[in-house]
Parts: sequence; structure tokens; C-alpha cells
Amino acid sequence: MFLPAKLPPGSAADATTQTPGATKLKRKLALTPAQLKALDYQRNIAVTASAGSGKTATLVERYIALLSSATDIRIPQILAITFTQKAASEMRQRVGVRLQELLNEAATKDARLRLQNLCDDLIGARISTIHAFCATLLRQHPIEAQVDPHFAVLEEVDAAILRTEAVRETLEKAALQEDYGPLKKPLRRLLQEWNRGYLENILLDLLHKKRQALAWCQRYQHMTPEQIFASWQEIVELRLEPLWQTLLDEGELLPLLADFVSLEPLHNAAKDTAAILSASVRIPIQTLLDNPVLENALQILPLLAETLTTAKGTPIKAKKGKKENWAADELARFRSSLQAIGALLAPHRREFTHRPRSIDTRAAVLLPALGLLQVEVSACYERKKGSGTRLDFDDLQERCLQLLTTEDGRIARQLARQYRYVMVDEFQDTDLLQWKLIQPLVAPDGKLAPDKLFIVGDPKQSIYSFRDADVTVFEEVKQTIRAANREHRTCEIPFAEAEDSKLESCMEERLGTLVMGDNFRTLPVPVAFANMLFEQIIHPLAGEPWQVSYDPLISRRPHPTCQGSVELILALPGNDEQERDNILREADLIAMRIRQILSGDLSIADGDQERPATTADIAILLRRRRFLPLYEQALRSLQIPFQVVGGLGFYQRQEVYDLANILRFLDNSNDDVALLGALRSPYFGLSDNGIFFLSRCPGTRLATKLEEVQARLDSLPAPDQKAAISASQLLRRWRQFADRHTLAELLHTILEDTGAWGFLSFGERGEQTIANIEKILDLARTFEASGFSTLADFVAYINILISEEEKEGEAPLAENPRDVVQIMTIHASKGLEFPIVFVPDLDAPFNLKSGSAGLLDPNLGIGLSVQDPEAAYHRKATFLRELINEDFSRKTRAEEKRLFYVAATRARDHLVLSGRLGEGDLPSEDSFDSAKDRLSWVKLGLELSPEDLARGAKTFQHGGVEFVVPLLTDLQAIDLETSTSRPAETSYGPVLAYFQAESERDSKALLSPDLPSLKTLARVQTPPSFAATQLSLYEESPAEYYQRYILGVPAAGLAGEENKKRRGQLLFGELAHAALEEILAYPTQDRSKCVARLLLDANLADEGLQSRFQTELLNLLAVFEQSAFRREILAAQEAYAEQAFTLKLKNGYIHGIIDRICRDPQECWHLIDYKTGPLKPEQRESEARRYLRQLQIYALCLQGRYPAQHSYPATIYFTDLDDTYTFEFSPAELQGARVELEGIIAEITTRWPA
Repeated sequence: MFLPAKLPPGSAADATTQTPGATKLKRKLALTPAQLKALDYQRNIAVTASAGSGKTATLVERYIALLSSATDIRIPQILAITFTQKAASEMRQRVGVRLQELLNEAATKDARLRLQNLCDDLIGARISTIHAFCATLLRQHPIEAQVDPHFAVLEEVDAAILRTEAVRETLEKAALQEDYGPLKKPLRRLLQEWNRGYLENILLDLLHKKRQALAWCQRYQHMTPEQIFASWQEIVELRLEPLWQTLLDEGELLPLLADFVSLEPLHNAAKDTAAILSASVRIPIQTLLDNPVLENALQILPLLAETLTTAKGTPIKAKKGKKENWAADELARFRSSLQAIGALLAPHRREFTHRPRSIDTRAAVLLPALGLLQVEVSACYERKKGSGTRLDFDDLQERCLQLLTTEDGRIARQLARQYRYVMVDEFQDTDLLQWKLIQPLVAPDGKLAPDKLFIVGDPKQSIYSFRDADVTVFEEVKQTIRAANREHRTCEIPFAEAEDSKLESCMEERLGTLVMGDNFRTLPVPVAFANMLFEQIIHPLAGEPWQVSYDPLISRRPHPTCQGSVELILALPGNDEQERDNILREADLIAMRIRQILSGDLSIADGDQERPATTADIAILLRRRRFLPLYEQALRSLQIPFQVVGGLGFYQRQEVYDLANILRFLDNSNDDVALLGALRSPYFGLSDNGIFFLSRCPGTRLATKLEEVQARLDSLPAPDQKAAISASQLLRRWRQFADRHTLAELLHTILEDTGAWGFLSFGERGEQTIANIEKILDLARTFEASGFSTLADFVAYINILISEEEKEGEAPLAENPRDVVQIMTIHASKGLEFPIVFVPDLDAPFNLKSGSAGLLDPNLGIGLSVQDPEAAYHRKATFLRELINEDFSRKTRAEEKRLFYVAATRARDHLVLSGRLGEGDLPSEDSFDSAKDRLSWVKLGLELSPEDLARGAKTFQHGGVEFVVPLLTDLQAIDLETSTSRPAETSYGPVLAYFQAESERDSKALLSPDLPSLKTLARVQTPPSFAATQLSLYEESPAEYYQRYILGVPAAGLAGEENKKRRGQLLFGELAHAALEEILAYPTQDRSKCVARLLLDANLADEGLQSRFQTELLNLLAVFEQSAFRREILAAQEAYAEQAFTLKLKNGYIHGIIDRICRDPQECWHLIDYKTGPLKPEQRESEARRYLRQLQIYALCLQGRYPAQHSYPATIYFTDLDDTYTFEFSPAELQGARVELEGIIAEITTRWPA
């Protein structure tokens, strides 16, 4: 049992010592001394937890230890903030498991009662992400926060759509203003500098960082250009002042300058280079010597730096002057002084010479206009979000901070009392705003409480700067914790493992800064390698607070026979000039090495035993995804199964991109690029020759040429003529179809009209391709369900997903993903581990310059690129942009170090690094802090030489571990029986080639034995797709099903007035559904206004019907508002409305929409279906059973989302009765229903083949 040591009398932490009768909760695991100290609750603690150090287990044990600290500590008093929802769920689950274990082991009645109460309270545990915490807090205080209590949180993609709309609407508004309009003149000035597209990009970049950008824009719009330019001069002075002071304090510069000017040639030597140089700087140097103040230094040191140093930052050559022009030793002294001064100034040449130039005056004129326009864009964006009804992720934090720092601190003090302890995980990935959010909870009076805050993280693994993570915050808060522990004297309290059992500790640890360096994940050799390499790469640098220290890993995973390994694959330079060919050579080496590993070359440590490696053990971690298809091609060529998971690939997949091109063209027939891509795709299959000949037809647009193709068939190659006619007809049909149908229906039509289900399912990636297409269909349904409806909206949505390279994994396959090699980004691998890890593409250059059009630094301002008259009016970076980019470059290189560390420490047993060597790359001439890629770090760290490559291996010893790193440099180094000459097979390439070549032959020729695989393809049918109501109707009446869905005519008995009545019932049902969801989403809204809005949207022409519907809807809502069922729905912990789904069965698909799904307080998800229409109470059960099949389908969908439940409740709410009927489906019942549904589909497709 972990108990606190005795506290000093009067200590602020004394109130939470172990009290008599407190439950002693036993630990499950034997913890290391560092982990034991992390459980201490008598001081604030900052833990640096290295990779594989058991951080999550320690967090759980600390949570348990806090609950044992006193009998009055309850679960809701502990706030735990995690980085991801997944981490929050995992922590909640593991705490629950530990409490249940302790409950099972409890020996006394009091202990069992206490633990049972804790288990019951766990549902209310405050374990969440920072965004979820903010959302909850805002919903609890909507009036103070000035938000709608039922606000929606915008996903990033939805926010991006709104930002784009805000920018474009603002520009259109400004363009339509009169000449004297407030926005017209600024817009005209900005468009004189940039085209509209570039201006939009600037505004979007700034809107993405709206809080910081808005502050600068409001400042700029009230400044004159002269004031802005002067502020940049002040930046130069502020940056140079400490540098000048350092040079003065060191005391070398001024004596060297004095010696320099004391040396003169004997006579006027017009051609003596030393004399010329001396004359050019003598007067400025003497001025500085006479009055060495900052004002003179700012003018003179830049001149000296430009004159006495080179552009590369080195002193100029000292061999200047002729001996006959100088006294005996004075030329030597002159050269020595020249070299010494140059050496002092050279490291700072950039700082001295970097200052505003003439093009900066242009930027200073533009910024007030840009500021004015950006303020209007921000206001438009806020209006689009609904002024508190929709919040983006930044809004959640900013409004929450306002809430905590206003209202006289009342809410902050209340929360500080509520949360006795605060724990923050992954603190290295927080930012300053998030720390400001946490501060009021742990320091309500401005000073950190004695024992309240616990942060844990690893600065070496801070890799999310693109999400505004700031690694410097970790060090800042760590110092705050040290100071608070010193002030509260908690540093005088020793750590204790148990009563009267103290842990040895140093003062740094007692001040609250702990290091958990024990690595339980990795075998000794990869640990030794990581320490050897990263001790050289990761280290602090003066003036760069974002550089972190390296804490060595301590190997704690011994194995009797397996020590692990590290390998380096180096693709040697070839004759290929294309980067693609060089990368493919490296990818081939990786694939060959994997094949060799799978043949038994490496074994995996499993307990105390070893076992052969499988594909499931291997992960390939990519830094960039640009060349992902080449790695896939290499793996596919050796028949190595793989899946792209957890963070890349989906929106860059060809099958997705082809479909997107079709949609782009249907939305905009002038988009020739989209049409070109669509025509070349397998949906139409025009050859490049065909497109070339088509492009030569008369007309300005490709679409026009295609429309008139029938009249010019002779101009096309024979195999392309049918394809072109088909493309023209289908595109015309789809454009008409798109105006009258849903997005999902449009996509289904495209897939069916082109036979895409068949050709997409062909090849090794066929099943994955089909899964990706299904994911696009689901995306379209979800998009429409969220309120967007037009094709233009969806195309904009897809464009954003593709252009922003949304980190989206491929659609999961039905098979077990453990049977494949996993490919993912390094970012996606964070927190994961794999027995064998490949880290390729080490020579990929770092991106050390930001490409943002509107580059923002919160401390410096907005950096732009403007036209430079001295460079033919090409855009050039301004002084401020270059300054911001310099910091960006240094920060990026620092993060690349940490990203490389994360990748290397994912390996449990074996690490394989790979890259491509260039000519003369060894030995490396870079330094660790100037390297342009990760391979340079490896070459420097391992001190590789050409001789090492010739030997094929190099031996190292580090930390008492000796190991050999094999160096594999060519294809022959890995001898495989498997041939690598077979080209990689694309998903549908062979099919297209065959059909294009044989397009003139009749259909029987397609079954030629020359291509046996097409016999199978010829039998492939488009998987049938059904609405849930279709299958229910078939069971109820096959005859009506046949009439409605096979013949496509209205069912019997629905003519005339009966048909009108039926359509009225259906329309009322739709309106009733919408009204119920409206009143649930916004409980406080006026139901009369709600109904009026819905009827207005319905656009009813029949006034009598409109009046009847209004009365009936108002009555329905009046009853529902008083309904006990409504209160149950509103009590749900989580709920979603109008959930579109596609259920995949063995022989087809079922799609539909579930009215509502809810998660109850017992964490059980259940579904709700509304049914309208007149009904008698005695008919309730029989009517409910009519919908049994439909509810089974919905429950199967719910089971797919939440497979761990013991049952799946499905409730029908009969609006006319204000009553419900609930079915409880067990997993076994649903399995039976699945089989029955597959039987129904088989029966339908047998009776009426497609």
C-alpha cells in the first residue's frame, strides 16, 4: 500500500493524509521506484515518461492511490485530461477493471462498501479530452458563456467549409459595394497585388488561426503604413540588443576593432585589397569605438557583417594586401584581426543583415487593407456558425477560458473546490491556451496549490505542432511546479512506499520533477541503438527553447536468447534521374527484406520463448504519404498482404479520386481537368490516344467536344468510339439525375450504370476497393443527414478532404486486420508498438519553409509575400515573413528529431531503417543541427564511411550492450527465391487493357480461354442493395413488392383519392419526424415557430392540408413535451439523430436511416423509431410486430457499431398513443436475423435476377 510520509505540521497538504478507516487499495503490479514516486499525492508532480515506461499503468495506479488517500475522496473529485478520446476510454476502462479486482479481493464489509460505491460512481468519472471537458463546462453554464446549451461541435472539415464560404461571401460582398463602400477600396488595393485565388488563401490561412490573427488584424487596420514599418524596425532592435550586449560583455569585439583601425598601409595603395577594405570600414568602426551605444551598433554592425563575412556565414578570406604596402608585421596583424572579427560576427550574420527592405514598404501599405477585410471575414464566419449554436474546436477552448476568467472568478473557484486533484496526460502536446484553461482549476488565487496538479508526458515525443502543440509549455509548467513545491515546503516531505518505509530521492525529485526512463517494451539492442543515436541528435540549444533534453532509456525487457536487432538498408544511387525510380528501388529492398523475415530470418521474443515472425508483427511507418503507392506496389509484387491503416491513404486512393472527378464535373461542366480525369478512369476507359484526338476536335471546352463526339467519331481511334459515346450519354443522364435525387442515389446510379462494382472488385485490392467505395456512400449519407444537401456542397466537402490531406484511414475490411503488414504514418503510430518496425524514406528532405500564404506568428505579426519591382514583379518574401520562416525552420528541425525518435521507439524487437544514398554522401559533411534529412543524422551518429558499406556491417557498443548493424546496400544483398521481376498488378488494369483491346469483338469473345480470369469476372453481378422497408414489404406481400420495386409502378389500390391520402400520410410522417427531432435538439424553442418553419420548408400548395398539418403537429408536440418518454430521451448520456447506415451481408447490402440512437446511463446504446398515424391502444403490439424485421435490421447496424453489448433494445414510439413498445434483441437473435435476411435476399435475387 502506498502511503504518504508524515507531513510537516501545518502543511497545506496535511488535509489529505491517509485517514483512519480509509480503504487500503492494493496495487496489482510491482512498480519501479520512479513509478512509486509518481503515485505521491502530497506535492505537485511533473513526470517525464519515456517511451515504453509504463505510463498508462502508472496513471491508473495513481488514480487508485488518490481514491485511497482519504475516505471522503470521490471519483467526481478527480479530473483527468487525456489527449484523445481513445485514451480517455482506455483509462476509464482500466480504472474500472482495477476497482472491480479490488472489490473482488476486499476482505472487510467497509472496504467492499467503499469499493462498490466507487465502482458505481465510475460512470461519472471526469476522464475526457480537453475539448470534451470544455464542451461539458459550456453546456453547464450556457448563459454565462453566451452559447446555446445544445450547441453542436463542428468537425474540422465542416468548419473548413464554413471558413471557405465566409471568405468567398465577404469578397463578393466587397466587390458588389459602391466605390465609396468601406470594403471596396481595400479589396481593390489587395487585388492589385494578388489574384483572387491567392488572396482567398491568405484570408483562409488567417481565419484558421482566427484568435491570434484577429488581434493583429484589428491592430493593423488602425495603423498607418509608416507605423507598421517602424514596428518592424523595433523588432530588429529588440532582436539585436541582447546580441550586442553579449558581444560587449564578452569583451573581445571592441579591442579587435581598435587594433584593426590602428593598422594602416604605408602609403596610398589604390589596388591593395587590404587597404581598400580598411578604408571602407574605418570611419564606421571609429564611430562605434568613440560611442559604443546600441543606436550606433544597429547601424554599423550590419555593415561590418556584410563586409567581413560571407553569405554562408563564414569569415572572408584573410589573404588580402601586399607586403610592400605595409610595415613589417602590420599586414599579418591586419589579417589576423580581420579573421578574428569575422569569426565573432559570422554566426550572427543573418541577424545583423536581416532588416526591412524596399518591398516591405509595399507590405506595410497592404496590411491595413488586409486587416480590415480579415475582420469582416471573421465576423462572417461567426455569423455562419450561428452565434453560439455551432462551435469549432478553437471556440470551445476560447469561450471556456472566457468563462473561467470572468464572472469575478466565481465559476473557476467553484471548479477548483470541486476538483481535488487534476491529472493531465500527454502534457508535451498541450499549448499555452490549454494550460491557461487548467490554471484556474489548480491555482484559483493565482498561486499553484500545494498538491493538486499532476502532469505527465515526454517532451521527446511532442510531434503535434500542426495542431498548435507547444513543447515549451511542458518546461514552463515544470518550473512552476518546482517553485510551488519549494514555496509550500512540500519538497521537505520524503517519498514513502509504505508506512515507515521511505524511498530514496534527490532534491530534484522532491521538488516534483520525476523521470520514468525504464523501458519495458523494447529488447536491449534497439534500446542501446536509440540511446546511442538520439543522445547525439536531441539536446538543448541556446536561444531555442523548443529543443529538449534527452533522458536515456533503461532496458527492462530481458530475454534469455533474443536481444533484438537494428538494420540499415541503403539504396545506392543508380542511373535513374526520377525520384520515383529511386524510391521504388528502396521500396523493393524493403519488400524483399520483409519476405526474407517471413521466411524465418528473424524471430520474435514471446515470453521466454521465440517464435517465427508473421505479417501481423510488421509495421511500416511513413513520414510522408506522397509515394505510398510505390511501397504498395513493391509489397504487392511479392504477394505480401498489407493494409493502410490509422492515418492515410483513403482520399488519395484512385478509386475515390476517380469518383470525385465525376462528381466535380457533374457540379461544374466547365471543369475540364475533372472531366479529363473521369474519361481516363475505368468508369469510361478512354485511352490517352483517344483523349488526344478528342481534344483536337473544334470547341473551347472538353465537355463541348464530348457532347458533339457522335458527329466526329471518325476522329477517334476505333476502341475509343463506343467509350466516348457512352461517356457522353451517361454524363448527360447523371446531370439530370443529380437534380432530383440524393447524393447516395446518384453515386449508386454511377456505380451501377458503369458496372463499377464488377471492375472495382477485380484484382488483389478488389475487396479493399469495394470497402472504400462503400465508405464514400456512407460519407454521402452522413453528409446529407448533417443538413447539407446539394451536390456543390458535397463536392466542396470532398475537395477539402483531398486538399487538406485529411488523416483518414482506409475503410476496414471484414477480415482480421492482424493478418497483414500495417502501413501508417509516424503520427498515427504514436502510442502503439510493433515487434518489427520499418522506417523508410530517411533521405526525404525536411520541409523547412512554411507554404502558408498568410504566415502568422503570434508575437511578430503577419508575414506576406509581395511583388518585388526589382525582380520583374515576382512575389518575394518580406522581412517579417523571412523572420517567421527562420523560426519555423528551427522549430521544424527540432520536431523532426522528436518524430524520428517516436518512429524508432515503436519497435519492440527489431528496427529496420532505410534510405537512399547519393553520390559522395559518405562521410557526411552536415552537423546534427544543420542536417537536411534524417539519413544525415544516421550517417553522423553511426559515423558511416565507404569502408563500412564495403564490409556490409558495423559493430557498436553502448551502455554495456555490443551489437552489429547490418548495412544492406543492393538487391543482391538479399537473396530470395521469389522473383521480383513480375510487375505489380493494379486493381483493374488487366481488365481495362483487355476490354480496350477487344472492344470490337462480340460478347462471346470475352469468355476466351486467353484470359481465364474474365470467366469469373463475367459472372460478377453488382451486389444488390435494398432499403430496410423493401425487405419488410417483401415479407409482408411479395406481390406488392414485385409491383412496386420490380415493375416500378404504384401498388394496387393507391389510385385517385386513396393515393392522395397515402401521400398525405407519408408527408405528415416526415414532418412529424422532423418536428420531434427539432424539439429534442432545442427543448426551449417555441413549438409554434418550429411548426411554422417546417411547413414553410415543405412548401405545401394545399392550404387545407397545411392548416390540418399545423393543428396536428402542434397537438403532437404538446403531448410529446409532457411525455415521460421525452424525459427519458433527454436523460441520455449521448444521442444521435437521423443516422444513415449501410449493412453489409454476404449477398447484398441494406441501407436506411435510424431515427435516433441513445446511450443510457448504464452505457447501453438503444435505438428509437417514430411511427405516426391513427392507432388504437389494443393495436399497439400487433402494429409493433409489423416493424419487427425493420427493427432487427436497425439493431444489426447498432451491433456493428457497438459489438460489446449484451442486448440491443429497440423502441417504437407511437405518436398517436404517446406510448412505446420495446424489443430486446440478444446477439444470438440478431445472428439468426442476419441469416434470415440473407435468405430473403437470396430468394428475391433468385426470383427476379438483376
